Amino acid sequence: MSFDLVVRGATVYPGTGAPSIADVAVEDGRVAAVAPSLAEADAAATVDGRGLLLCPGFVDMHAHSALRSLDLPLLEPKIAQGFTTELINPDGLAPAPVAPGRRIFAGSRAAVRPSGRGRRSRSTSTRSPLRGPRRRSFPRSATTPSATS
Repeated sequence: MSFDLVVRGATVYPGTGAPSIADVAVEDGRVAAVAPSLAEADAAATVDGRGLLLCPGFVDMHAHSALRSLDLPLLEPKIAQGFTTELINPDGLAPAPVAPGRRIFAGSRAAVRPSGRGRRSRSTSTRSPLRGPRRRSFPRSATTPSATS
């Protein structure tokens, strides 16, 4: 057997039972084999997993990444932390559908105009040379000197 990667001797937490010491083989970006020993397996790369934990990925059951995924479709910061799945909008806050009166069109991208409810804020527009215009909202108290100071 030949694989792209074999991690040898890691403590594997499968998510369905107790952890065990095992070898894990990966082929074409997917787990192809998990066994107590894959000593006969050849691999393009081998990682010594002794003393390391290996898990299939984490599920974030309460994420607020819905709008961030418009700027970073792959959400690399989440992947770097080990998250492979996330439930977005658990609080009912979603980027769509947007009421027609709250739509702002910046180039070919739509953004949402603040509703005016909740904390008072003011919006400023910034321009990223790679991603085009973005809208950011800052709390008024953090950006405006108070009348008493």
